[in-house]
Amino acid sequence: SDNWFSVISSSDTTAPVISNIQAGSIAVNSAIITWLTDENSDSKVNYGLNTSYGLTAIGTTAATGTLYLHTVNLSNLTNSATYNYKVSTTDDNSNKRESDNKTFTTLTPRTITVLSPNGGETWSLGSTYPITWNVSNNILFIDIELVNISGANYGYFRSHWSPEGGKVDIITLSGISPGSYKIRIQDTDNP
Repeated sequence: SDNWFSVISSSDTTAPVISNIQAGSIAVNSAIITWLTDENSDSKVNYGLNTSYGLTAIGTTAATGTLYLHTVNLSNLTNSATYNYKVSTTDDNSNKRESDNKTFTTLTPRTITVLSPNGGETWSLGSTYPITWNVSNNILFIDIELVNISGANYGYFRSHWSPEGGKVDIITLSGISPGSYKIRIQDTDNP
């Protein structure tokens, strides 16, 4: 045709739509932030102990049908602290969208305090003695081990054991040499 026509650019000017923002797998010093978008875009989280944030982490994006799953791992966090965060995502056409501020709180470390033996006791081989302890927070499984003064592990009394009531009666191990020992109780999920 001898008639003129125009061609215009159909550039995308719409920022990705963010949905389903979640802070999950929250631990003593880490968390994973996830969210969905309606188009492929990058994954960034600004976070910190206040709304000034101050820290940034970059993550991954994976297609999941018609949506895109964004995952950002946060590490080296302070325990028992409330973190502020916002997610940020930018598509290939530089259209950027940020979420409102969100918060999560890292877990408090679980602790175990051995009450007995508490030092100075004398145990005889083959005799039965109580080992008692206190725990803070929920500890699902523990290891109870015998350690000599040089730090060598002489074996587990109980391994990956579910503590019930913070007490167990133990028959001292045979085949060990007389000397100084201590009882070490560890949280198997957080040694």
